[in-house]
Formats: sequence, structure tokens, C-alpha cells
Amino acid sequence: MRIRLRPPIPPAMYAGTVGSTPARDPRETSRQLEEWRCQDFTDMGGIIDRFVGKHLPIENLELPPILMRASEDHATQYKRAPRRTWPGATPVQEAKLREVYAEQDVDGVMALAQARALGQNMALLGVLPSREHAGRYSLTSWIRADVEWVDMGDAPAERDIRYARSVRIAHPWRQPDGAYLLVSLVFERGSAYYETPAGRVGVYDAAGTNPFAPLLPLVGVRLAAPTVAGEWLPAPADDLWAAQVISCCVPTDITRQIQVMSPGLQVLSGQNVASLAGKGGGKGAGPGITRGPENILLLPVRTTGDDAPAAFAFHSTPPETDAYLSALAAYQGQVAAYRYLDVEVMRGGVSADAQREQRADLYAYRLSQERLWRRAEGDLAWLLTTHHNSVDPLKLPTTAPTVAYRYARVPSNELQAAQSMWLRSAMGQLSLVAELETPGEDLTDDERRARVDEMMAEHLRLVERLKGYVPAGLDSIAAITGLGKPGAPAPPMEAQPEPDDDEADPEDVQP
Repeated sequence: MRIRLRPPIPPAMYAGTVGSTPARDPRETSRQLEEWRCQDFTDMGGIIDRFVGKHLPIENLELPPILMRASEDHATQYKRAPRRTWPGATPVQEAKLREVYAEQDVDGVMALAQARALGQNMALLGVLPSREHAGRYSLTSWIRADVEWVDMGDAPAERDIRYARSVRIAHPWRQPDGAYLLVSLVFERGSAYYETPAGRVGVYDAAGTNPFAPLLPLVGVRLAAPTVAGEWLPAPADDLWAAQVISCCVPTDITRQIQVMSPGLQVLSGQNVASLAGKGGGKGAGPGITRGPENILLLPVRTTGDDAPAAFAFHSTPPETDAYLSALAAYQGQVAAYRYLDVEVMRGGVSADAQREQRADLYAYRLSQERLWRRAEGDLAWLLTTHHNSVDPLKLPTTAPTVAYRYARVPSNELQAAQSMWLRSAMGQLSLVAELETPGEDLTDDERRARVDEMMAEHLRLVERLKGYVPAGLDSIAAITGLGKPGAPAPPMEAQPEPDDDEADPEDVQP
């Protein structure tokens, strides 16, 4: 069962919009954008029907997931888990902070919020205690469609939603019969409660107080400025809404045109057409041809006159599919270029010069995104630690962590990469501790430093073991890595040092 949004609550303070009034309800546009991002195209059938002008079965619809791919390309900061350090935190506090972040799946929630933000132009996060399991709470994200009301009071230019007067969010509420109903989750400076059919129910305690007072327990991120006077919420991305619609409608329309126009039109014209087509019904009547989309067109149907004798003709008008597809490709290329998306995915290959320009643009865009999400990380740290300090005796610092974003790297020449890493490290431009790859492990700086020291000790032990021997293929980097002189002979087996332990380590045995 699909839960539809309730009608939005119109704020009385709205003085108007910049430009004309939008043709679509922003909350409805937001909901459709999120559904299409999740590859739910339930609403697309009706849109395509209006575009094409004819009802088509679901099997005839082309539904490329443009928004899904675009949002994945956009969410670059959380593809790999960023590294966080908390300046001033004790080892015990830092260990607890890492535990809280892991338990709340902060990286996953932030990745989802960033992916949603492409179409929503905003993201909203909050902490909600579980009403089913005591002591549990969840970091939750909402989209534009969920937000019913944001009242910024007398500070309409305030960017930080924590300073709002009140915020109302549509939230599912379980009924006694097990069904879910959308109710209002209300955050105010002094209270936080659900507006249920049975009355108000507190969010954080039975009294409905707000333990974060005087701030609201929310984290707000905006990718665009609002266009409604006095409003905090920006409008959803109408350009991406149109891109997804056009990317679905145009291929569908092309397929329909090919199906309709390719068979051509058969025409029977001239004298005695009606008799030949079986219209007369008498002796010598024809085969009973009728006019229809897959039948012969009778033109004219008179039996006498000056018309020429009956004749058959075939007319065909090939659809302009190439021009149609070219227009679609050009449009998608513009959307990709303006939206900092992968142009090659959207419209095919581009030149080498264009790729270099694109990489430069994407790098600058990535830096601007980092500033935006680092600010959100600071607000999120305040939210999580303030809530933790209200329910746990171990107090955590509410200051923002230092966040280092890490990005997936394109595979390159491993030898050049190794040489570059050593040289940059020697020049003080790169930290081996920071660059250490620890898949599946979230290590502190001290743990990472100990791991590097351990591996370097193992490397030096191997250098001592080899006694100047350099394996084939490593001659070019022997001087950099300290493996010895190129071409040195392998040490004899009897020269190997004995292990200190009574039992030899399998890794110490020479092959």
C-alpha cells in the first residue's frame, strides 16, 4: 500500500515567489523525484500517456533510471568512508564516538542524504528514539516531500535550521490495527512531539520536552537558495524532473512512431471501390475490406463519376528517429554538463580536451561539496553527542570533528604509483599514515601509525634477510625501497638467521 502525502500546510507568512507560481506542487515533485531515484516509475505511465497522446501498455514504456545514476555520481564524498578525528577528545571518548557513529551508520545515512539531495536540493536529518525498543535511537533523513512546515520566525535569512521557531514533518504512525497513518512530527524550541489521533505523544520523553533547547534537533543542508519569501526550503530540482521525464518519453514515443509508421498506408482509390471492397454486399462483391489502422484506406467510395478506375497504392513515411535521438542526446549532454554529471554515461563519448575540462570542473565542484558537507558534519556531531550526553553518563565533546574525504581512485600503473608515493612522502607532501589502506577497519591515528611502523619493521627485516638480493623486476626501484644493490645474488639458505622463538614462523621460511 502506497502512503500518499497529505496536502501541504500553507504558511501564512509567504509573501510570494520570485517569478511565476510553479505549475506543480513542490512536495509532489519531490516525492516523484525520490520515487524515480529508487526506480519506482508508478507515476511515469500517466505522464508518458499525456506526452505521447495515446495510452500505452506498461510493456511499451522506456524507463531509463537517469536519476538513480545521476544521484550515485553526485554522492562522491561518501563512496568511501571518510576519516574523522576529534581534536581534544580522550582515547576513551574517541572510542565511544567511533562506536556511536558506527551504530548509527552515519556514513550510510549521509551517503543516502547526499544522493537524495541532488533532486531535492536539500537534506534534513534528525535523531529519533525508537518507540519499539527502549534505549535505541536512529539517525533519520527526510526529503522535501516530508516537510510540511518550516517557520523561521523573525529570522527568514537564517541558514541553520536549528534556529527555526518550529518544523513540522510528516511521519508514519502505527495505528492499533497495524496500519500506518501519516501524522505530524513537530519540533519546537521547547518541545518535541507527535500529533496523533489520540493526542500529543512526546518524542524524547513523556512530557514532550526538547532536550536540545533552545535549538531544534535537526541538521539541514541546502544545495540551492529558497525562492519563496520567508521560506527555508528550496524548490526541488525541476530540471532533473524534466530530464527524467524526457528521457522516458522520447524513447517511448520513438518506439511508438516506428510501430505505427513503419507498416505504411495502403490506399484503394477510384471507381467501383465500394464494390471491390465488399461494401455493396451483392453479387460480385469484393473481399469485405474495411478501413482501419491495419487495413486498406478506401478513397473515394463512389461507384460512378469521373474518377479513374480502381487502383491500389502504398504510401510510407519513415519516422525521423535519427533527428529525434540526436535532439535527446544533445539535451542530455547539456543536463550532464550543467549538473556536473558523467557526460559519457549520459550521451556517449567525448573528446580528450573535453574530458580534461570536465575533470577540472568536477574537481572544483567536489571542493565546493566538501565545504557544504563538512559544515553538515559539524552540525551532525553536535546532534549525536548532545543526545548521547542526555542519556549516557560518559560525556562526549560536541565540537565538530576533522573530516578527511577519500575518493575512489582510477587504477593506474602500479610502479609509477609506488614511485610517486615514495617521492611525495620524502618531500613532505604526503603522509604514509593517512594514505594507509585499511579495508573494513576504522583505525585511529595512533593505530594507523602503529600499523605503518609494524609493516616498515617487517620490510626492514626482509631487507636484512635478503642480504642485498633484489628479485627480478624490482631493479628500477631498488634504490628507493632500500632492497639492496641490483643484481646481487640471493643469500644461501644456511645464512638465514634462526628465529628467536622455539618454533619457526611459517612466514620466515624461505621458499
